[in-house]
Amino acid sequence: MKVQLVFLLLVLLSAAVFSQTVEDRYQHFLSQHVNDDMSVKRCDVEMSSRSITGANNACKETNTFILAGKKLVRGVCGQAGEPYQQGRNLRISLQPFSVIVCELKNQVRPPRCEYRGRARTVRIVIGCEKDFPVHYQESALP
Repeated sequence: MKVQLVFLLLVLLSAAVFSQTVEDRYQHFLSQHVNDDMSVKRCDVEMSSRSITGANNACKETNTFILAGKKLVRGVCGQAGEPYQQGRNLRISLQPFSVIVCELKNQVRPPRCEYRGRARTVRIVIGCEKDFPVHYQESALP
């Protein structure tokens, strides 16, 4: 009886930890990729204020901001998207989204990163877990 109770508690605890992890990854995704007030001139400010960096705390080469509310973006993990690349948890939006792509202009270290912004209209490809977007994969032309 004790073994079963301990096992049940471990299963419940691991499920709670996993749910927390998905929520954390979702919040991180929102912070890095969703901004309905973004413009091509705000790349430097947004990348810095959101502390978006690449590997080894270097300037991130490219980052894409989706110009939509989080509800619309989350919909791609459901009815507003379809599976993309078999065997992966990727979904592609059925409708195009406006995005701002921020590309690094210089090869310095934070906080001196400088970006050039480009506006595009694309179908977004995102990774989903439990119907939450957790990873921006790429953009596909509509």
